[in-house]
Amino acid sequence: MNGKKGDGPAKVEEFKVPGYPTFVVLRADGATLERWIGYGEAKDFVAKLDGALKDPTSIDEKRVRYAASPTWSDAEKLGAYHESCDEYIVAARYYREAQAKATAGNRDLRFSIFEVVASGCREDQFAIEDVKQAANAALAYEGRTTDEVISIARMTTSVGRKKQDRDIMIPYLELAMQVTDGATDEKLVKARRNLRADHALFVTKDAEKAVAFKKESMTPDWMENSDGLNSFAWWCFENRVNLEEADALARKGATLASDGPAKAAVLDTAAEICNARGNCKDAIVLIEQAIQADPNNEYYVKQLNRFRKILSES
Repeated sequence: MNGKKGDGPAKVEEFKVPGYPTFVVLRADGATLERWIGYGEAKDFVAKLDGALKDPTSIDEKRVRYAASPTWSDAEKLGAYHESCDEYIVAARYYREAQAKATAGNRDLRFSIFEVVASGCREDQFAIEDVKQAANAALAYEGRTTDEVISIARMTTSVGRKKQDRDIMIPYLELAMQVTDGATDEKLVKARRNLRADHALFVTKDAEKAVAFKKESMTPDWMENSDGLNSFAWWCFENRVNLEEADALARKGATLASDGPAKAAVLDTAAEICNARGNCKDAIVLIEQAIQADPNNEYYVKQLNRFRKILSES
């Protein structure tokens, strides 16, 4: 189902879908059996679907059953359900309870706990210290994978960027660069290439090199398509580097973008960059164009009011 077309928006609201992909397994009576979010390997998808079919109890029924007789399976499924609803505190509680009940045949959930704590921290549901503790616990697990080390580096960097706390990023970025040093696997080589910009920016503190690394990590045609230009410009904005070039590239991206929401998104990036450069008047002009491109998006109206307030107070 496309969440932006047809009856998609109504279904997104009905099922409270926070992001894509979100998978919901429904019973014939409409009750939710299981729910989870995110891409994964095919075998994991099949296992979740098979588990839902073998135990066709609803989430509400599982919750009642768990209260009476707690099991690892119910705790894990309830954790996944609440994670997919962005209810990270509840999800972490269930995952931790499941981890405490784990036996040799159960999946270790320390990385899952880290994911919900880091995601919850971005939404002010957890503190930075909670993220560090969860990350260190996941890394202490002997069965950790290189992919998990890379994901921890990415997510702690995202948290640190959002909370303006560089200290949380450094040890995990360094570890990710260490475990991918000399990698020949194409997937790991690509992951390392994508991490180099943040490592240069936050660990070695070389902004010029970071920008160069970021450009190297982009697709070959990124300078000629709106998505690539918007992605690079937004990275510059988030990190407050290379803003002059980012300004020009975002405006170029807006001219290349197709009319509608795609153009509005790039115009919003350009507006944010203008505001960050102290040019709030241009930011207002750009966000007004975004509203014209996507008039039903209330976010851009909020942006316009925000920029107007900034200009009035300057």
